Amino acid sequence: MKKIDEWVHNQRAEWSFRKLKDKIHKEDRVLNLGAGDCRLDLLLRNRIGCDVTSVDVEDHNETSLDLTIYNGT
Repeated sequence: MKKIDEWVHNQRAEWSFRKLKDKIHKEDRVLNLGAGDCRLDLLLRNRIGCDVTSVDVEDHNETSLDLTIYNGT
């Protein structure tokens, strides 16, 4: 089941990347609130080269990127 979950998460990140890639440029700074597993953030950083800040209320980070835990208070 783990392999299926990983495939689904990767496909979701790829889909989101395709929707965003023409709107984000290398010099942009992206704040991802609700970053989840940070897979999209990694794609944005590696493929576009933009600066990405990942924030979520729980740590589900599956990447080597830094994740800021923040609950809104």
